[in-house]
Amino acid sequence: MLESIPIQSIFPGPQHRLRRIRDDKVQALVQSIREIGLQSPITLRAVPCKEGIPTPGCYKGNTYHLVAGEHRLQACKALGWKEIPAFILDADDAICRLWEIDENLVRADLTELERAEHLRERKFWYEQVHQHAKHGGNKTPSGQFGHTGDTPSFAADTAQRTGMSERDVRRAVERAEAIDPDVKEAIRDMPAIANKGVELDALAAVEPEEQKAAVEAVKSGKARNVREATKGAKARKSKRRTQPMPSDEDLVRREIMAALKHCQKKVTRPIAAVQINCDGSAVDVVVTFRA
Repeated sequence: MLESIPIQSIFPGPQHRLRRIRDDKVQALVQSIREIGLQSPITLRAVPCKEGIPTPGCYKGNTYHLVAGEHRLQACKALGWKEIPAFILDADDAICRLWEIDENLVRADLTELERAEHLRERKFWYEQVHQHAKHGGNKTPSGQFGHTGDTPSFAADTAQRTGMSERDVRRAVERAEAIDPDVKEAIRDMPAIANKGVELDALAAVEPEEQKAAVEAVKSGKARNVREATKGAKARKSKRRTQPMPSDEDLVRREIMAALKHCQKKVTRPIAAVQINCDGSAVDVVVTFRA
């Protein structure tokens, strides 16, 4: 449903917005809207005002949370508009979040890092939507994000909507999950890293501390790129991952040996041998001292 909504009645949604406002894009939109008008309405969600409680910006019994179109909204504010055309989306939080993410994925000039973050967020909300549907909760509107029957996987649905391959979708999500949040912020304004998949893959392949060290090395000029800065670190991470988890028996032995080393300082004769027998819930320790 398309309506003209007072700008003073529009507020940011409750969720953290993935895409940052870019002043250059707002200014470009200001010029475009001034010349040819607003070509694409923004998208809002109506939130009922609480009865009997004065609510700033309440319009026709609602305030309106922004779902998609923040750059357009800011441009219209800069032009002094009092109202703005908007589609009013009748949906729950999860579907509104998917709507915002999908619009950004299709329309926005995202860096590879931003795209990975959007896809990771989309995976979370997509699974929330279909989990609700599975348990008889909020149904997915037909034609938007699937249905309650044979629901495609996240990767398959996202590939269809974005034109990416399922493999690339999964790889992007893995990047977003593996790169440390502080590192993401550090590289956000470094397009040589943030907008190159191979550089993001190199960061994702190493531990957080090595990610931070690699970014610092690139910033200081000690390394030409992340791949050079992380050379060898990927192998170390892989080696750590392939080491088997210690068994319960191994853990018990370690604790006993640590205790015996401590006790050695308090006895007069040195320990010659230690025999540890683990049998179910019982542990027998035999200590032999030197003569």
